[in-house]
Amino acid sequence: MKLKINNIQYHRNGICGEPFYVINFNDKEIGNMIGVVFPVYDEKKDQYTNDFNPKVAVFKTKLLGQGNINFGENSFRGDHFSDELIKAINKNKKKTMESYTKSVVKNSKKIIKKLKQAS
Repeated sequence: MKLKINNIQYHRNGICGEPFYVINFNDKEIGNMIGVVFPVYDEKKDQYTNDFNPKVAVFKTKLLGQGNINFGENSFRGDHFSDELIKAINKNKKKTMESYTKSVVKNSKKIIKKLKQAS
């Protein structure tokens, strides 16, 4: 399976949730898809790895846009995609975290502006 990765974004999941990645990618046979990945970080290797039971959910983007999250209609085996998605996370780690940092700064400025307007 060869996936074309379009975009990877890191989500910290609040202040106490488990962080995850959202990946927009194309599969040759299925089309444009979204993968949600909760990878395991291996400190010794300084990279994300697949656990025995990877936490990966994959959906067709078009069906998500229609609100279709039904099992059997918009459900795929995440374990079939997990190796390539985790490889993409590791390969793009620096770029993804730079994007995340820019987003945090941008949103922080918006919040500060709103707080100043409210006082």
